Amino acid sequence: MSADALRNADEAAASGGAGQGVADPVLPCPLKLLALEVLVVDEDEHAMPGVVAELRNDAGQALLGKGGSDGVMRFTGLEGAAYQLDLYALDAPLWSISSSEALEPSQRTGAPAQWSAPAVRGGRTATHQVLPGDCMIKLAYRYGLALETLSEHPGNAALKDGYRKYGILQPGDTVHIPDLTQGNAPVEAGMRYRVVCRQEWATLNLRFLDDDEQPRAGVAYLLSLQLADTGVFADRTGTTDENGALCERIPASAVRADLFLGQGAGMEAHEIWIGHVEPVGTVGGVQQRLNSLGYDCAEDEPGVLGAATGAALAAFQEDHGLQPSGELDEETRAAIEQLFDLS
Repeated sequence: MSADALRNADEAAASGGAGQGVADPVLPCPLKLLALEVLVVDEDEHAMPGVVAELRNDAGQALLGKGGSDGVMRFTGLEGAAYQLDLYALDAPLWSISSSEALEPSQRTGAPAQWSAPAVRGGRTATHQVLPGDCMIKLAYRYGLALETLSEHPGNAALKDGYRKYGILQPGDTVHIPDLTQGNAPVEAGMRYRVVCRQEWATLNLRFLDDDEQPRAGVAYLLSLQLADTGVFADRTGTTDENGALCERIPASAVRADLFLGQGAGMEAHEIWIGHVEPVGTVGGVQQRLNSLGYDCAEDEPGVLGAATGAALAAFQEDHGLQPSGELDEETRAAIEQLFDLS
């Protein structure tokens, strides 16, 4: 041990550094203190800057670290021991350690880590009042939760009735927001860990028919998304399948999709607001599905079963072998939902 290192250890002991008093001047040898690095990346292996992590020791103390622009955070001044890692602002099911490697021996550090009490966790009793455009997967993303953590919370059991499939919500619903699940990934000093964060993905399903209700198969399209955050989503291109359908995986933060169908002078532009479909158990939800299926209800106020909606219902019923009463009975509602889910 060098004279400088000894002098630093003596000064730390004299000042009570690292929680040691003068009467107990025993400190870890600075030359034996280690570092621990964490690289946080997304599913596409892009670095995620600014992620906050908490490192805990066996004494229940903690260190906080924050990733730089390269996604790397570094904890220094550690004894050669085992610790626990938690990505503080992310639900535990949303991240995992994918690999690890030993740091170079030269990456030892001199000053002992300054441990403190861990951040207070738990006790969140928040609720969210649903607004137009909200759905379960969007709210999970907004609050840093895995979809299963949010949807399986006991307070949200009533939101999983038969009319709220696929996480569809009704404006005015109340969603209970649980605490983040704390992570406890075992890690060791002297190592570098790669942590992969996954995000929740939704699926955009669209189907296009011609005036004769035949599939518009093999039609080229371009999909562009507007996200609620600063993320970037590269435009997607493709062609509709034999059923006139397309299926694209999109981020949970997607707010709007602009779909350009066809090419040249005949290109069509379709604006789709993500998450704005109401449950089929509401009049508004039925109107949205009828409009999407080509049965125009636009002259009626949303949520009002007026003359235009009655006429659309009667036309739908007649086209699908139902009594054309123009009434919204359960048989008609189920047929609308089934056809909409297939589109």
